[in-house]
Amino acid sequence: DMKFPIPQLGAVFSLFLIFLENYNFYVGNLTSLMSGEFSDNMSIALLFLFIGLIYKGMKEKKYLIWNCLLGTAVMLTHPISGLLLILLFITFPFQTKDIKRNIVYLVYVYLGIFLLSAFWSLGVLYYRDYTGTMQWDSKIRLDELFPVHWLPLILSAGSGIVYATVKKERKLIGLFSLLWISLLLYFSLDKSFVWNTRFLPYLSFGILLLAAYFIGSMLIIVKKRAPIFFILAFVTILGVSVYGV
Repeated sequence: DMKFPIPQLGAVFSLFLIFLENYNFYVGNLTSLMSGEFSDNMSIALLFLFIGLIYKGMKEKKYLIWNCLLGTAVMLTHPISGLLLILLFITFPFQTKDIKRNIVYLVYVYLGIFLLSAFWSLGVLYYRDYTGTMQWDSKIRLDELFPVHWLPLILSAGSGIVYATVKKERKLIGLFSLLWISLLLYFSLDKSFVWNTRFLPYLSFGILLLAAYFIGSMLIIVKKRAPIFFILAFVTILGVSVYGV
């Protein structure tokens, strides 16, 4: 539900992660895809679609079936995205002012997701003792979390958090929540059956989308006052981004 050119910049900026070569196993980029992380990559894409559609569904009181199906797809493609989807239930109701109706809508959505995915998720929980038990050491590398050539985007993302807070952008609560939950789990998980690096791509995509929000918002302000400078700035940003990728 964002105005032009924010969605377009988000699509372009996502290329920075898709073509990132800093790692080849954490998911979110092409090298991870080529190493066999198919369902993980799909689950990340589906989760971000779900975050967008659940906001639109609560706002318009529509898309109940679509949200159930999309949420089910998230649950069935990868447990990490499924875990985040469950945790996001806590903050989703606050994305619009009608919190009580949002909670009712979400209960229906999540109940539908449970019923559609239970044939798999309950079986996995019940037979968990038959699966391999693994323990991972925490791996935190700031150069992977904040790549040097992303510095302008990282600064823009930080500015986007401040700008959205000042403007009280409720529609971004879902994205903010995903960012903070992923950040907390990335830095806190150690000696766990979940490898903390699994949350890195969600952080990276969050950074890129918040950067798109801030830069796009600034371009909207420029467009209102000086359309010619908006065109020049937009084309320049696209060109620099493609060159940077």
